[in-house]
Amino acid sequence: MIVNCEECGTRYRLDETKIKGSSAKVRCKSCGHVMHVTKPEHESVASGLSGTGDFSTTDSTPSSGAEERESVPSGPEASTASSDTGGTTQGKASTTDESGSKRSRSKAGSTGRPKGLLGIRSKMFLLFVCLPVVLTIVAGYIYLQRVERIKNDFGEQINSVVTQMGESQVAAKTRATARELDLYLSSHPDLEAEDLNQDRAVRRMAVQKVGETGYTFLYQLPGEGNTWDVLVHPNPEMTGSDLAQRQGASGFTGIIKNTSGGKEANGFYTQPTQSGERVKRYLFCSPVGDTGYVVASSIELDSMIQPAHILNTQLDTTYVTMRNRTLLILGGLALLFLIIVTWYGHRLTKRIHTLTDVAERISVGELEAEVEIKGKDEISSLAEAISRMQESVRLSIERLRRRRT
Repeated sequence: MIVNCEECGTRYRLDETKIKGSSAKVRCKSCGHVMHVTKPEHESVASGLSGTGDFSTTDSTPSSGAEERESVPSGPEASTASSDTGGTTQGKASTTDESGSKRSRSKAGSTGRPKGLLGIRSKMFLLFVCLPVVLTIVAGYIYLQRVERIKNDFGEQINSVVTQMGESQVAAKTRATARELDLYLSSHPDLEAEDLNQDRAVRRMAVQKVGETGYTFLYQLPGEGNTWDVLVHPNPEMTGSDLAQRQGASGFTGIIKNTSGGKEANGFYTQPTQSGERVKRYLFCSPVGDTGYVVASSIELDSMIQPAHILNTQLDTTYVTMRNRTLLILGGLALLFLIIVTWYGHRLTKRIHTLTDVAERISVGELEAEVEIKGKDEISSLAEAISRMQESVRLSIERLRRRRT
């Protein structure tokens, strides 16, 4: 067990097993200062200060249940000590493990204040990496969801506008065909309904192409037979058939019957294809004057709104590109935060560990420990304060030694 005199700095080696009780008072032989020594409770018997070779052991004199073993320096610091049995002056003594300063430094971390679960580097990582990344991810998710919703709404608006434009174009085409037929029939009043399909001019006007998948045809409003007979149709098999009896086209008959009385009618219906799929089509019907004939135009909805598909495809491509770029930027920022905080945290904690090690070495008497000062921040100010404290302790000990001699 090593005891340092606070007044003159002389160090003594004591055999703690010969201290009876928990504490004892001893007097320094160099300056006469009374020290109050407390017996360590959980430390084993000291085996001597290792690694320094500065002290030798002499005889001891018991006093007040305590025995002091004198430690004599090999140089000019040599002094003697005697135990004080009746002194009442209070004092303090600092003790270290006799295994040496190196062992003291290695145990400094375990004997100090307990460390928390998170160090500075971990806290910096949580505060400047995890928290910003989580907030950025949440904000980016909300942003992308909002952009996707705007994209979908915009796409629906495109479909609606293009559909209305397509309907207008089909209606204009059907009305133009009806007027053209009306003029031709007015100039040929001798043409009967059953002769229209044989007239090339009527067939040329009544059957026209609408878009990529559409066509026009001519049918007759119901008369005495209450039938909706097809007069001219691109498909010869449909000529002469009753539209009211058409099977498979859901919604088609309802649109046709709405033209009774010579009115315009339009709407959507579904028609099965040869492959078994059901295709949605648009139908517009316009009467041919007062002739009792009606021109109808039928076209697939997908073909009618093909420009909307092109615009929506471009919109989807732009959205995917923007989303990927946004995710790439967010990932790059997260990686940049991680690199910066890791580097700075390592640099910061390394400087703190260095100053902690120096302070521990100074606490066990190594007053020649070098304090490295870098930068002009708060840690540099702390290093300067430790350096000033080290120099102040060194000067104080020198003054005490001069007073003693």
